[in-house]
Amino acid sequence: MFYFVSTPIGNLKDITLRAIEVLKESDIIFCEDTRHSRKLLEHYGIKTRVDSFHQFSGEEKLEKIKKLLDEGKTVSYISDAGTPIISDPGYEIVKFLKENGIEYDVIPGVTALIPALMLSGFPPDKFFFGGFLGKKEGEIKKQLEKIKDIEASVIFYQSPLRVLKTLKVAKDIGLNREVAVVKELTKIHQKVIKGRVEEVLKEFSDKEKGEFVIVFSPPINKRESEIPQALIEEYNMLINEKIEPKKAIKFLSKKYDIPSKKLYSELAG
Repeated sequence: MFYFVSTPIGNLKDITLRAIEVLKESDIIFCEDTRHSRKLLEHYGIKTRVDSFHQFSGEEKLEKIKKLLDEGKTVSYISDAGTPIISDPGYEIVKFLKENGIEYDVIPGVTALIPALMLSGFPPDKFFFGGFLGKKEGEIKKQLEKIKDIEASVIFYQSPLRVLKTLKVAKDIGLNREVAVVKELTKIHQKVIKGRVEEVLKEFSDKEKGEFVIVFSPPINKRESEIPQALIEEYNMLINEKIEPKKAIKFLSKKYDIPSKKLYSELAG
């Protein structure tokens, strides 16, 4: 049997008992990068022999996998981090196995996009995963233009060196969404910065390091675009504290210098 096994994206403790069991019982583990994967395998005392399967692996390596399976061997594949085939070479194995009528199984586990969506606080009922954003400004612009009318949260992976460029493009095209930039998920320096694109933009430079996930909210509706997000959040907090809507609006009207009639019709109407 062939197994695609999910591995941690940062914290080595984020691995399932089943994943450890399958990797220990495998006859061979194919890795996106054997040097990287050895750290995880050694940490859990997994002494299974390893071989590489990366973006430059050719038909010869796929045929080797088939030969092993024909011999009744248990074969596994792990990527550098997270769930295999999500932005890694594993899909080439999937296609090969399907073409040859070979069954495979998946050992589920961590992937960066779902925790990032949860940390963003944006609606999870509908979301679109766009994979890795492009390298050049024109490519990024084209991809962000395409999501303008998607009524859902949108998730992208991006290189640390292009996070700033991505946020600048989002601002320049007037992308009507909030953004959450999630850095170093599950690691010691995990950080989430969220808000309006122009606000979040100020927090980044062109010399960032680490792993990044960028999450955009669904399109901001008319009410939200006319009233500051901070006011809306403060209003909701006051209502949760059992403050009467009229009193809350009167207070916020003075604080933000916005007519109370307008606030009442938009927030409590």
